[in-house]
Amino acid sequence: MHTWRTLPAVHTSGRRPAPPTLVVIHCTEGSTAEGAARWFANPRSGGSAHVVVDDVEVWRCVDDMAIAWHARGANTNGLGLEIAGFARWTREEWMAHQPRLVEAARIHAGWCRVYSIPLQEGTSRGYHTHAGLPGNDHWDPGPGFPIDFYLQQVRRFLNVAPTPPAPKVRPHGRSLRLALPNGKTYGGWTKPEAGGFDGPALGPLRWLARRKTAKPGTVLTWRGGRFDQHDKLPAVAREILKRTGG
Repeated sequence: MHTWRTLPAVHTSGRRPAPPTLVVIHCTEGSTAEGAARWFANPRSGGSAHVVVDDVEVWRCVDDMAIAWHARGANTNGLGLEIAGFARWTREEWMAHQPRLVEAARIHAGWCRVYSIPLQEGTSRGYHTHAGLPGNDHWDPGPGFPIDFYLQQVRRFLNVAPTPPAPKVRPHGRSLRLALPNGKTYGGWTKPEAGGFDGPALGPLRWLARRKTAKPGTVLTWRGGRFDQHDKLPAVAREILKRTGG
């Protein structure tokens, strides 16, 4: 159980015009939450965050509905979540401090509930690490930060299942189309492009491969290539079937 403490930061910009929509994940470049909180209380700091977390303590520095100075361009709508640690840390070093990751995830999940913030990566709504936010030159919490483990914990506190991965989009130009002189068009994706299952292009392709020749005006397109020599189309179809295991 973490102990919560309060130390107001010096640098804030008054109240928000609307509830926050973004959680920004930072690291402190220090070992303790108290050290970061005391720095934010120093006028020389030039920055602030809403909450700072380490393995045993959470320090509240700025009220949720006040604007903290933590990420250029995201202060007005963003909640600054500082996790004690260093951007140079490896994944193993971060994972040696799981209590702070889990507590930060619990706070993140609470914000998601209270302010209806979706658990999706975004620069204006959802969550984002400080690194890569538009207009910023920071790289925290660093490439070694275990974002997968962290988000897994946020989902656990939210009691939601991981979002299933989006279906892979077939590369442009890889689908097969068979256009006949009568205006009819057949086809779709071929076997390797459908994750190992027969695609709708396979039947027309086999039909063409069994013929001695195709009618003039027949056009076959595949992987960006266009084949319209009717006397050679059956051989082309057989070659495609051979390459795709169809």
